[in-house]
Amino acid sequence: MSLPIRLVERGGKVINLDCINYFITVKKTVPQLSVPITGMRYALDANMVNAEIKLICILRDDDCSSADLDAQKSAGSIDFSSTSAGDDYLIGSATQTIANIANDLNGAQLQFQSTDTSTFTATFDTSTTSHTQNGNNITVGLGSLSDPVKGSDVASRIKTALEANTNFNNRFSIVAGNGRKASLVPSNERAAKLTFTQKVAGTAGDNFTPSFISPANNADSTNNSATASPALVTFTGGSSNNCRSAGDKAQDILANVVNSNFTGLTGEGFFGDPFRTGVGGESALGDPFQNNPLGDLNHEDYVVGLQIPYNSLRHANLGSVGDPIQGYEPRNFLFITGHVDSNDQGSKANEKEASVAFDPTDKYTGISGTLVDCELKYEAGNTTYEVSLTFAPLDVILGI
Repeated sequence: MSLPIRLVERGGKVINLDCINYFITVKKTVPQLSVPITGMRYALDANMVNAEIKLICILRDDDCSSADLDAQKSAGSIDFSSTSAGDDYLIGSATQTIANIANDLNGAQLQFQSTDTSTFTATFDTSTTSHTQNGNNITVGLGSLSDPVKGSDVASRIKTALEANTNFNNRFSIVAGNGRKASLVPSNERAAKLTFTQKVAGTAGDNFTPSFISPANNADSTNNSATASPALVTFTGGSSNNCRSAGDKAQDILANVVNSNFTGLTGEGFFGDPFRTGVGGESALGDPFQNNPLGDLNHEDYVVGLQIPYNSLRHANLGSVGDPIQGYEPRNFLFITGHVDSNDQGSKANEKEASVAFDPTDKYTGISGTLVDCELKYEAGNTTYEVSLTFAPLDVILGI
């Protein structure tokens, strides 16, 4: 089993851990009442469970010759299913922020800056379905989309228009994926988020784009609508040297526990859709939090999940004598909570491969929660650190 234990941050970044031990502790609270004389005991089982996972890991210097440590490319995203505050943006609902696409989005613009500082502007035109281009200026035809418009349709039009521009395509790659409100819409309408990756690596790719310009702020537009922006994550993550010492890794983990937060809700709760949000997102907490700096979507280092692989024979390809033909089949440990059938929470139901991307709205991709404790141990003369991490499994996290 080659997969390591992985911590997953809100932004989707994975922290691989070289762990030598881990301890999963689950305690169930069952109050008991002893009956006098009879010696009998009565209990009330309300299914109240506390849990923690302790990881004992070794931090080592990276092998800087490894290809995995090459310069990293900056990435950013635009999510048309949600605003930065977590309100519905374009999910095909009558109550969404964009009530009328012609009134709200005609003349709006998106701007991008590449690693070589080239700038691109995409302008929305709801009067046509055609996409046109003039150098680095691209017109995205959003015509013939019926209100209430779905974010996946808008994202698809934008992706097609931008990829048709050679200059843009030479500098960025685009991937469509699930938006923050994916759990609220049918499966064929979830790809409302566009992730843009610079094709040239390095810190020069980190900038304050992509940005959204409302029609009212577009000098060439006759539409005066001050339309709210979809959820944006500006380009970050570029680096020219991704090689880290054991001490660098220790500092990064400390930083994550010492000061990492976000404003909103993340996870999947018993109470339904308001708690069902994807990696990198949270549900709305209302206007008082809209301008809170902690509501910034770039605050993405908050740990929201843990994937601990184990070897499975149940899902392996077995021969006639019961021996694994191709070895064990790795799976991740799961904490399946809520009202589910017993057949849906054991090893039989654990059908997703251990390499699956973590999603806090899907309990079958790993364990939702966050880091609550970090203890570093260093002995003089060593080049390694021992780190003890405590992860709290949590179905829903409220950040304030």
